[in-house]
Amino acid sequence: MKLAICEDNPSHYEIIHTILQKYPPGAFEITHFISGDEFLLAVAENGCPYSIVLTDIDLGSDTVNGISLAEKINHISPDTQIIFISQYLQYATAVYETEHTYFIHKQQMEKYLPLALRAACQKLEKLHTRYLYFSGNSHNYQVLCSDILYLERNLRQTTIYTRTGTYPDIL
Repeated sequence: MKLAICEDNPSHYEIIHTILQKYPPGAFEITHFISGDEFLLAVAENGCPYSIVLTDIDLGSDTVNGISLAEKINHISPDTQIIFISQYLQYATAVYETEHTYFIHKQQMEKYLPLALRAACQKLEKLHTRYLYFSGNSHNYQVLCSDILYLERNLRQTTIYTRTGTYPDIL
């Protein structure tokens, strides 16, 4: 599972990385970003390949903080699970302007990061087990809901557009 860490403080990054090392080898493919700008530059080219993003809220920049970064992630990759990590509790209310899984105070990372990762993995599992079932043209179809981009209705014909193709004229 691809996991991104957006943390500008090297000592906090090391604490997070140490906690993640307790998981089985290969459980997470970790990429570290030291700023929100660096993260956005990386995902601008290829989209957001990360299943989980751990982000500090105060990333040392006036232009991109963890909350504005989460808003952009929500837009380009709605299935990505976001976990906020901050030493400033005054941000706790502001994170609810975004879709996220957890808010962790940095002093409680050891206790709550494993719980947050478990919650994120459970949400991802639910997203990847919901299907749309339908039939058309004498065939039964099953499409993963998270793969559906949109449906288009033209009179009595519906076309389903997915990440891998389309299902035209089946409904």
